[in-house]
Amino acid sequence: MLETLRQFGAEALEAAGEMPAARDRHLAWMRGWIVRSLATRSQQDHAVLLLHSAHEIRNALAWAKTNPERATHGLAVAAAAGLYWWQRSPLEGIARLSNLLRMAQAPSPGLRSRALYWMAFLSSSTEPPAVVVDLARQSLSEARRATGLPTPPLALALNMLAESLLYVDDLEQAAALSAEAVATARTIGDPVLVAVTLGPNGIVAFARGDFTAARNAWEESRDLFMAAGDTMMLASPLCWLATLDLREGRAAEAEQRLAQCADLLRRNAEIPRLTEALPLLAGIRLSVGDDAAARAFLRDAVAAARLTDVRTEVAPSLAGAARVAAVGEDWTSVFLLCEATRRLARAREATFMDWTALRQLQADAEHHLAAPSLAAATRRAAAMTRESALDFASEVLR
Repeated sequence: MLETLRQFGAEALEAAGEMPAARDRHLAWMRGWIVRSLATRSQQDHAVLLLHSAHEIRNALAWAKTNPERATHGLAVAAAAGLYWWQRSPLEGIARLSNLLRMAQAPSPGLRSRALYWMAFLSSSTEPPAVVVDLARQSLSEARRATGLPTPPLALALNMLAESLLYVDDLEQAAALSAEAVATARTIGDPVLVAVTLGPNGIVAFARGDFTAARNAWEESRDLFMAAGDTMMLASPLCWLATLDLREGRAAEAEQRLAQCADLLRRNAEIPRLTEALPLLAGIRLSVGDDAAARAFLRDAVAAARLTDVRTEVAPSLAGAARVAAVGEDWTSVFLLCEATRRLARAREATFMDWTALRQLQADAEHHLAAPSLAAATRRAAAMTRESALDFASEVLR
């Protein structure tokens, strides 16, 4: 009934020649509404609103492409919907932001910075690190040009560039920019923004081997998110702290954090990050001989990877499947999955994965395979794509 009424109204507007003006009003309303939601709602509430409004957002963006002035309004809508693109369709988000940024009529430096920030954020899962660094640099340049004062876009742009530099091994500059991001957020006085900037701050410390600083940053981030009631963002420091717990031999504490993290991610439909937490839970279960639970966690991780066009968080699931195959001494599968992990891993994953253990597992497989079998497995592995590797992992995990 509602769709029938919509169609009737649209036909009436079209017949009266009023459709362009009506769509302009809709686009302007969408811009004000979605930007207000971003500024006034929690992350999880804004994400729910975006999910329920996806059809309206796409309708507005389709009209925004019709001329440069409308494209400026559309760019603001697409940037404010960044969380939706991340959770549901990063590639679509990148394409829409990129096209609207090219078309927009003299967008302000602040709007350009926000759009470039989300392009960098979304590209971190789909593009080589150098591309992400370039977009993040542009975002920071526009944020500095927008105002000489500390602003949330400036803190986020600093944060994005710091994290992206980490994955091209520029730890010195990453540390400096991360410290500036945290200081900017503290000056603004927004606890949630401080918590957001402390995440990459801890990642930089972890990469430099300063695990005490990493724990301090992530614990403060966790506490700030908890105080703000932000259950969506809380999952990230929980997962990072669990990684430290595992490194320090505290598997029980890590498992408790990861279970809470996975629950929060499921409740908030944060599919991409589920593929980070679930393989860690699988590893803990496998280490105590609970093969069935490990398989279940990894099956869920592989299923989650299929539900999004994010290209990053595949390697942890493949590495977990290799460990499961090793339990059954299926050395061909071990070799194939280790090779697929190595070939498909992105720089972000390389920071936290145990590559020493994976190399040893692959060496064990090579030792057990006869030369003809190893040669055949090597050829097969070279032809594996992300999708075929996930298919193969699913077979192993049945």
